[in-house]
Amino acid sequence: MNLPKLTLLTGFFLSSIIAFSQVDLIITSPTLSPASVAAGSSVSVSCYIYNQGTVAAASSNVGYYLSTDAIWDAGDTYLNYSAGASLGASSSSYRSASLVIPTGTATGSYYILYYADYSNAVSETVETNNVSSMSLTVVPSVVDLIIQNQSASPTSLAAGSSISLSCYIYNQGTTLASSSNVGFYLSTDAVWDAGDTYLTYYAGTSLAASTSSYRSTSATIPSGTTPGTYYILYYADYSNAVPESIETNNVVSVAINVQSPVIDLIIQSQTASPTSVAAGSTVNVSCYIYNQGNVLASSSNVGYYLSTDAIWDAGDTY
Repeated sequence: MNLPKLTLLTGFFLSSIIAFSQVDLIITSPTLSPASVAAGSSVSVSCYIYNQGTVAAASSNVGYYLSTDAIWDAGDTYLNYSAGASLGASSSSYRSASLVIPTGTATGSYYILYYADYSNAVSETVETNNVSSMSLTVVPSVVDLIIQNQSASPTSLAAGSSISLSCYIYNQGTTLASSSNVGFYLSTDAVWDAGDTYLTYYAGTSLAASTSSYRSTSATIPSGTTPGTYYILYYADYSNAVPESIETNNVVSVAINVQSPVIDLIIQSQTASPTSVAAGSTVNVSCYIYNQGNVLASSSNVGYYLSTDAIWDAGDTY
């Protein structure tokens, strides 16, 4: 009488084991960078795909979609996918990809959907928990080039001398700038106008949104520049090759002092050896000649004399 009951009970446990030995893939820890982009630009995404089932999943692909809400449907825009191999029970695996937001996408609020087993290659116990999302804002496509961290050396020099110039050009817009040239000008004030003196430029190639690029060069302060206070102007996109959302923030400055040309040669670190000698003997002498002026000295000869004091006069012996 008990045997049929035992058989039924055993069958119940076997059915339970079979029923719960399944795959269940979900997305955890999704990331998105940047969270605001222009149409046509790229975003970086990452996540973990986790198998919370009890047996291995034969594959673990993740698909990425652009959606107007956080729920996947057939009208959402497929962007890319990350391929994944088998994934054991209670195991997770990292996925990452670069996604291009389609050109022509209207500005506004969207979602990036992370879809575990997006092609339904794996049978799962639950098919309604495969999607996670991150908010994305699509903003207007604009370029905005500015100058940062400008420097000049030296900041006091004579007309006709060379000055070293450096800066970063930064695209704080939302889309690629086709070029990133910087022009350098000499000005009597910190505001550029057509009367300022062009010095030189540094050519720059395309510059992505939210990126910067280093620029360095040298320029010559024109001979004949009247001594006084001036400004070196650093002008992003000085030739107006790139349409920008703001055209009034491209110029920054560094103040410099143009001095009257001066040459001043002095002697430093002079030595003589030995310092006690007989007449007719030789001494070895050395020194440094230093130009503490602000322009080039055409020559730098040093003469040596024997004197009865430390001051030269015409009676000293050459």
